Amino acid sequence: MAGFIELTAADLDALAWDVTAKRLPFTTGFFFGQSANNQQERDADLAFIAKARQALAAKLCVYYTAWW
Repeated sequence: MAGFIELTAADLDALAWDVTAKRLPFTTGFFFGQSANNQQERDADLAFIAKARQALAAKLCVYYTAWW
């Protein structure tokens, strides 16, 4: 699938580590706004990771894609 990156459990582990360690970079831009780098964003990121882990446990695939 062109333009899609399949995420693995290891990818989600690395992402969870970066989120909890506050290692994600500050971003700003026309298409995606500006990072708040606050607990609410981190909680949303961790909720996504938990949902993605549930999908993997159910033998589903999880993909990343950018819409722009």
